[in-house]
Amino acid sequence: LQYKGSVAGCYETQAASHSKASDQEIFVEPESLGLDSKKLIELGEDLNRRYIEEGLMKGAFLAVVMRGQVVAIWEMGDYTENTVYKLYSITKVFTAIAGLQMAEERGISLDEPICNLVPEWPAAVKIQEGEGKLRAARGEVLLRHCLTHTAGFSSVLPTVHPSNSLRAIERQRLQARISGRLGPPQDLREAVEREGKHPHMFDPGSHFNYCGVGSQLVARFLEQASGLNISECLEQSLFEPTGMESTGFIIDEKLAKQCVSTDYHPWIIQAVADGTPGSRWQRLKLRLRGILGSLLGKAYFDDLKPPGVGVILRKKLWDRSLQLFHPEAGVVGTGADFVKWLAMLTNGGKATDARGSRQVLSKSTLASLATP
Repeated sequence: LQYKGSVAGCYETQAASHSKASDQEIFVEPESLGLDSKKLIELGEDLNRRYIEEGLMKGAFLAVVMRGQVVAIWEMGDYTENTVYKLYSITKVFTAIAGLQMAEERGISLDEPICNLVPEWPAAVKIQEGEGKLRAARGEVLLRHCLTHTAGFSSVLPTVHPSNSLRAIERQRLQARISGRLGPPQDLREAVEREGKHPHMFDPGSHFNYCGVGSQLVARFLEQASGLNISECLEQSLFEPTGMESTGFIIDEKLAKQCVSTDYHPWIIQAVADGTPGSRWQRLKLRLRGILGSLLGKAYFDDLKPPGVGVILRKKLWDRSLQLFHPEAGVVGTGADFVKWLAMLTNGGKATDARGSRQVLSKSTLASLATP
């Protein structure tokens, strides 16, 4: 466990005192917020002992943030506050919050049909029941459905949905994906347009199914409303106001040495293989590699997505020719930036730093985050 510097000097002014407790930095007295210093120390030491010292993870960045204040921070193993992580599905949170923010600003109801906000999305969708029977959906896809994973999209990701649990339409979609017959879309508009041609699994609003397509539709709503692409939109509405200078779909090349790989446990390699386009032999080799790694006790594979490579696409994170941004999984950023994000969220939507205090999110938007 090691602390190497202030994660965000802007928060130091909020702390009544600073003291070392084990190898963690204390910014405010935990007890003043109803927390136990001893328990916090044990938390950090336990994580470090079980995962870092055992070689199961290269490192970790752990922070406790409460009521807008940084309580404690740990840097473990190879990772520091300035390490650039692939944030994967945390991107969905950014996209959803920006969507709620825009809906509030424009006076748009969450029960607005998404086809009224995204021109390439069809007004009526089909439901596939069983192996191939289609029927008209009962109701339209609403903005609310896109925010709550209840629209019934049939897109599938094997690392989230195990292949042996898929419905017929999901299996069909997966087979079409791994065949590689259809290349990646050029931009988000094309991705959404393609998705609108596929049947859904259930009527909008009737069930829950975790899926990234809803985030893509929310992002297209944001693009249409703002006139910006989703990368620019999140930067202007969330990242810049919060002071998150090293977070986004594209980062400065000067951060290249701070990027880290995505590390896969051997058993997850099986699911990665299930969704990998290419030949059956390529997928079989990947599965065998995962099985062998598990039998040999290998903790992780770190060469599938090396440092500096995008979350989904193979382009470098600083390649500004990128046109396809994935609002469900494409953002990267540092631990220091994410602490600023958490401090803003737990401070009534207000960011505070050397530039002063700014209201990033309204009380209404924050309340929406906790509304069923």
